[in-house]
Amino acid sequence: MSENKPIKNPGLIMAIRVMREDPTQESQARVVDEIMKARFLAPVVLEAMPFTVGSDRTSFRDRCRMKFLSIHDGKGNRFFPAFTDDKELEKFELERGQQVSHLTFEDYAKIIMDDRSAGGFVINPYSDNLVCDRDMVMSWISHRAGQHVNGQEGAGQRIRLGRPKNTPTELVQAVSEYLKEQELVEAAYLSMMQPEGEKSGYLIVVDMEGGEADADAVYDGIARAAKDHLNGMYLNVEPVSSGFGQAAIKDQEPFYKR
Repeated sequence: MSENKPIKNPGLIMAIRVMREDPTQESQARVVDEIMKARFLAPVVLEAMPFTVGSDRTSFRDRCRMKFLSIHDGKGNRFFPAFTDDKELEKFELERGQQVSHLTFEDYAKIIMDDRSAGGFVINPYSDNLVCDRDMVMSWISHRAGQHVNGQEGAGQRIRLGRPKNTPTELVQAVSEYLKEQELVEAAYLSMMQPEGEKSGYLIVVDMEGGEADADAVYDGIARAAKDHLNGMYLNVEPVSSGFGQAAIKDQEPFYKR
């Protein structure tokens, strides 16, 4: 979706109103479904990211780090605001230097997982004030992961996940060497995946900053680094923010960490 196209979420707004009037399991499930489909407006500040050149020089790269602004409730808990449209965003009163980014549920989930002190996110805090706390977000991620892995989404294909019986040392070393040069990548995990009726292959789950173009470039680089070390296996790459990625790395340690 173009960043210039107005964000509007009439389905979510209606679902929230229906749930407030008639809080049944069905109406609550509809709200969650609409949240998963929505794109939100989020206030942010862009900060230049310094990096060290040599031993004692610091300069600035062209790429910026996006800092997500948060608000506090009456108990001091911190939440990231998620606005459904421009009218709701206006109530936030952006200050000079602050900008707006378009985020999905998975974006907020990733932000909350990375920020242990965050309580969650809140939709339209100055009107609907629908709080989605950390426990709710983690529960929704797990549910989505279960749907994806058990074949309840898309074509209905079941996928088994697991760990390699023997660590492919050369593959891990080659990919790790590539990732050392990728400053946006924080960590990477290695799993095995086997779609029903097909052979198994490797799955690398990547935890990184940056946008879609950055991710595509890193994924392509991983594929190039890995191609001579797959020994006939195929390779898939997933972001850590996806439900599938979350299911794949459950209880795992990364093979690479910055």
